[in-house]
Amino acid sequence: MSKEGNKTVRLASLNILNKKENRSERYHYLLEYLKEVDPDFLLLQEVSDIPLMVDLLLGAGYPYSIFSGAVGIVSKQPIKQTSILQSKLKDEPTVHAAIDLGHTTLHLITAHFPWGFAAEYERLLRAKEISTYAKNLIKNNTSRARPENV
Repeated sequence: MSKEGNKTVRLASLNILNKKENRSERYHYLLEYLKEVDPDFLLLQEVSDIPLMVDLLLGAGYPYSIFSGAVGIVSKQPIKQTSILQSKLKDEPTVHAAIDLGHTTLHLITAHFPWGFAAEYERLLRAKEISTYAKNLIKNNTSRARPENV
């Protein structure tokens, strides 16, 4: 904690690769990682079994979450507001959560981008959509962005 009372927050972005093969082993490593690093917020991608993941993370001390598609944001602190942004390109949502830290609002955004050389153009367009959304957050200085450009 600094002199101004600002709290340091820890953030982790993890691609869960939530396939059935070796799931229990991967979950064991995830829980060990969370114990060691102790992030306040998790940005998750490739979560195929959302109810199972929510239960797992609830037991690890993350009671607040928002998921859409295979992406989500999980938090130890209450989530003030959420938004789901649907891409014009593909049915892969982007998730936004606003969290009140007392002295400021923290905005978290997570998305899963397609991989491979053939998807490069799509990745660039999705990044532009998300960037436009984030710029609206900053421009409007509010916990609500205007997703009309997304």
